[in-house]
Amino acid sequence: MGELSPLMQQYQTIKAQYKDAIVFFRVGDFYEMFFDDAKTASKELELTLTGKDCGMEERAPMCGVPFHSYETYAARLISKGYKVAICEQTEDPSKTKKLVKRDVIRVITPGTVMEQSMLEEGSNNYICSVFTQKGKTGMSFCDISTGELYATIIDAEDAEGAVKDELLKFSPKELLIGGDTVHFKTLAPFIKEPSLPLMAVHVLHEIRTHHFERIEHSHCHRVHFSRTVCDHMDFEHVSECGV
Repeated sequence: MGELSPLMQQYQTIKAQYKDAIVFFRVGDFYEMFFDDAKTASKELELTLTGKDCGMEERAPMCGVPFHSYETYAARLISKGYKVAICEQTEDPSKTKKLVKRDVIRVITPGTVMEQSMLEEGSNNYICSVFTQKGKTGMSFCDISTGELYATIIDAEDAEGAVKDELLKFSPKELLIGGDTVHFKTLAPFIKEPSLPLMAVHVLHEIRTHHFERIEHSHCHRVHFSRTVCDHMDFEHVSECGV
């Protein structure tokens, strides 16, 4: 039995770092997908599933899309709840006789879309963060395509109900949760309910508590807002809830 070709070895190394995403692997004028990614993409995008010599006895399942129109295909995958990792050639192929260097330059998720061609016209594309600690819940909604940001603190007896109300109000495309929010028993079934006009895509990420630490978020707020604005906002209090 042979071993994987250098190109496939490179692909496997990169894919191992983005197991939860469909990797668009740049090869010449195309973004190619291999193995399970190819099977998934060919089904979801109605592409022809072919094969590529990979050094092994059997050809690697493969499908591809033209690099100049990848946004259309990526948008369709994103709308179905998938992540897409864009792996680009990071050096000019004409200037090297060795295997071209490649690396992932961006991971696109439902809540991090910025391209106008991939956005729904007339609608916001919010990503939402929810973090609960010490009986208080912090929520923030951000549309990175417009720069809009909204944040609130929920200090109510029925925190789960209040969180649901906010989700219905903003209809985020992606949801990130952390802290005690992961113990909200009715949240997951709520966001997956198909009859609710909640999210075009239901993506639930469980974020480790250390990502919401007070110091990190206090710094993050001051990176995105001027000091004058920060001084007039209670970020010290908000950071306690992880917003």
